[in-house]
Amino acid sequence: GLPKACLTSHTPPELRLTGRISKTPFTIGRATGNDMVVQVDNRVGVSGKHASVIYDKGRFLIIDLKSTYGTTLNDHRLAPNTPTPLEEGALIGLGPKIKIKFSLQDCS
Repeated sequence: GLPKACLTSHTPPELRLTGRISKTPFTIGRATGNDMVVQVDNRVGVSGKHASVIYDKGRFLIIDLKSTYGTTLNDHRLAPNTPTPLEEGALIGLGPKIKIKFSLQDCS
């Protein structure tokens, strides 16, 4: 099984999102059918299928799924389709306005 891991919304404060990473890949985006659906207007810059989190060789990794406005990790833009390791407390940016926090614990 997967170790405990959770994604929670960080910015903007009114966005209330929590997702326990319970499978791999764990998809994030605006479209229904993602494991974490970010219910925002399309002008906010979150793609229908924006990013996914995978678990491989004992680590969680984030992959930008060729999103229109990109994915950042701690303010560094990720290359599309390139798995990048996630560390405790990492901030994942979905487009220019949304940030979610990764933590290696169960969602409370």
